Amino acid sequence: MPFRETRRNTDAEKASEDGDETRYSSDLHHPLYKSLCTDYHAGKEGTKWEGTNDESAYHLSCLFAQYLNYNFGRSSNREVILVGHSLGGIIMRETLFQMQEHAGQSPFPDTIGHVTKAITFNTPHGGPHRTLGRIACGGCKHSAEVDASSELMQELRFHGRNPQTSAGFTEWTVIGSECDLVMRPNNSIDMDASHAIVYPKEGLLTCYDHSKALHDANLKRDANQFYCDTDNPVNSPCGTDYRKTGNTRWNKTGSGRHGLSQLYYSITGGAERAGSSRRLWLLSTTVTAWALLRR
Repeated sequence: MPFRETRRNTDAEKASEDGDETRYSSDLHHPLYKSLCTDYHAGKEGTKWEGTNDESAYHLSCLFAQYLNYNFGRSSNREVILVGHSLGGIIMRETLFQMQEHAGQSPFPDTIGHVTKAITFNTPHGGPHRTLGRIACGGCKHSAEVDASSELMQELRFHGRNPQTSAGFTEWTVIGSECDLVMRPNNSIDMDASHAIVYPKEGLLTCYDHSKALHDANLKRDANQFYCDTDNPVNSPCGTDYRKTGNTRWNKTGSGRHGLSQLYYSITGGAERAGSSRRLWLLSTTVTAWALLRR
């Protein structure tokens, strides 16, 4: 799977090798993006806590929206595929939700491009284990914000279950594992997505912990999976009862794809696309999220 991280620009704007496009910094905390999000849930995290787990996910969603706008939205409204792991998936979801509700309203831009697909791995859509966040980061802001009872999570639960943008339909895929000790698998799939996947304990090789799926490049088709696909995620969602007897929305297979192979399949829709060398992966600073685009 092709991957190339962009070099961090020293200036906000940098001419591309094409000569007729501009490229902007991949650093979410570049002064250009920060200047546009200064007063949005900034607080102390705007200075001392910038780039740490005490920086608000709300503030990061604003920075991420500006990054996407400048790189993919302003001139060409390009197609973008986002992949987020853990908190990165929440920031992706909050960004799309805010763009759905407040595009063009300060501090959010008019467009972030057309996010055609959004894929999350082990993201606490329904919240993590209640005590784990406090143990992991000593009661940091991120642990408070992803708690199921927080204002952020309640907002997404009731109003942002399948966030879209005006540029076109966003196809969501959510992936979890029963061996993830950070969160229960039903929390990883607790949003209205077009595709939902859970790796069960029965698969010794693919019963992933919180991050192992992102390092499994095995191409064999021997992974155990529960999976659900729906053409109407809002009115006919998959739900989280993937093990419930008689639940016909969910199926189980022993010939599924491993972590990165599943990711690539989710991105391509199962079709091999020509010109893979023209694809560019961007790893955004601070947010654990990738943006895939075709130029």
